[in-house]
Amino acid sequence: SSGINAEYGGAKVFWLIPPTEQNLSKFVKWTLAGKQSDVFFGDLVDKCYRVNLTAGDTFYLPGGWIHGVYTPRKSLVFGGNFLHSYNIIGQLQVTAIEDITKVEPRYLYPYFVEMAWFVAQKYHKYFKDVEVHGKGNSVLLEEEVEGLNLLLDRLEESSTFHANIPVQITCPKSLILELRDLLLHAEIDSRCSDYSEPLISRERNEEEKFSCSRPVSTNRPFTITPEASDASSDEEEE
Repeated sequence: SSGINAEYGGAKVFWLIPPTEQNLSKFVKWTLAGKQSDVFFGDLVDKCYRVNLTAGDTFYLPGGWIHGVYTPRKSLVFGGNFLHSYNIIGQLQVTAIEDITKVEPRYLYPYFVEMAWFVAQKYHKYFKDVEVHGKGNSVLLEEEVEGLNLLLDRLEESSTFHANIPVQITCPKSLILELRDLLLHAEIDSRCSDYSEPLISRERNEEEKFSCSRPVSTNRPFTITPEASDASSDEEEE
């Protein structure tokens, strides 16, 4: 999830590491090795940024970034975490890592799996309104289309997602199949740089044209490399 932190009083220090494929693999191995108290993860990567927050600062933490937080003195912070449609891939990357590293349920984003089904339902309804009633348009950002395709893969293949289907989703298999077909006909707006409002509710002029000739990548965002998946066995040998 992405996060917002508004520092009202005191101070906090954030260490930030970009969520590259290499960094995520290293993070999995470092976590499974169980030596977090002995090895500072920032020493294992090429770039680690430090952000110092004091009273009056507001800090946005992009979803997926590896981070650590230190509170040098008493601090009062107002903040929260949220999900959004422009980083579905990054959010699913994190859930995959959480499964591998066995994160305790109390630290997981609440009802993430159930919300994933409702996201699919929301986009399905939106496209159907466009198709049947002519309401809105079928223009999406490339990040949305790629993210939704990956989300549908997860809904279809993951036993965790199968076991937590909300009662409001009456035909999950049909939902997945129909949304896949609808996404094939979605127009991709690769020119849009205005993220100030959700594209799903943005109205566009009829004369605006968008090209959907660009192929959409369906590559999975995160795969466990042999180095990461063998972390436990490596430690036993040492």
